[in-house]
Amino acid sequence: MKEIPLTQGTAEWLKWRTHGISASDAAVLMGESPYKTPWRLWAERVGKVVADDLSRNPNVLRGKAYEDTARAAYDSLFGTTLFPTCGEADQCPILRASFDGLDEHGRPGELKVPSDKTFEDVATKGTDSRAYKVYWHQVQHQLYVAGADMGRLFFYSPTMNQALPFEISRDEEYLKRLLEKSLEMWTFIQTGKAPPLDPERDIFQPNEDEQIARWRTLAAELHEIEERLNAAKAVTDPLEATRKRIEEDLTKMMGDFMQGQYGGVKLTRYFQEGTVDFKKAILSLRPETQEQELEAYRRKGGMRSRMSLYDPIAAQDASPMIIAGSEDYAY
Repeated sequence: MKEIPLTQGTAEWLKWRTHGISASDAAVLMGESPYKTPWRLWAERVGKVVADDLSRNPNVLRGKAYEDTARAAYDSLFGTTLFPTCGEADQCPILRASFDGLDEHGRPGELKVPSDKTFEDVATKGTDSRAYKVYWHQVQHQLYVAGADMGRLFFYSPTMNQALPFEISRDEEYLKRLLEKSLEMWTFIQTGKAPPLDPERDIFQPNEDEQIARWRTLAAELHEIEERLNAAKAVTDPLEATRKRIEEDLTKMMGDFMQGQYGGVKLTRYFQEGTVDFKKAILSLRPETQEQELEAYRRKGGMRSRMSLYDPIAAQDASPMIIAGSEDYAY
């Protein structure tokens, strides 16, 4: 590994990161990030989408505030000293990493200070927890850059003063795929050619002239209809409210009678039974039932759609963005 003498968080460090693929990109490239797609990563790197500002994210702030504490806990537990380091892989300098620390053997220690909820999830599920699965990719990337055979993922809770360390061995088969994906993404970034969109997570926007023209025509028609509906609602909503008040007044006049009729108005009262919460009933009557067992009785679902309007000028309609947004430091 080639060590790069940079201080993490500085402008020089940020510029250096843009000239390669970082460890935090690994899960995204492998399609395993719940927060960002490859397209979104590419769009941020080429300037088509502005990356989320995480500087005020409470999870990011917590991580920074307790990083030294977590590192001290790591050093104490393993009898070592982690040194924050930046480096580029010998075989492929495009792959680079900003290590929370390398020990005296050149093995990475990745420090995480998650929320109490996430820490408890990791404590309960271990390697099956979402946090472990996402950050496993990051450590594998670091192992490639460092040329190490083993590293650790270290979760630390300052409120509980507890640590959950995981030893992660180098996975050569995985690293071959990661290298391929990294070089593929770097080519996309260098050429400006976009990677494929994920239909389930990225947002479709028309990109052919005919599609764009048709979408704009339908959008303009929809905005006009919405304006007319809003104008109509401005009249009908007060009328509906008045109608409801009159119905309530007439109902009160009827007292205990279930029907009333006079002056061209007929009013009928009736009692409607509440629905049975069968899921709650089964779990209550048969506590041994596992909730997943009920899935076998779920009716077949179907696709639905929901449409809303926005100001295309204010939103600048530039590029597709994933629905979930980018929250790389959500833990």
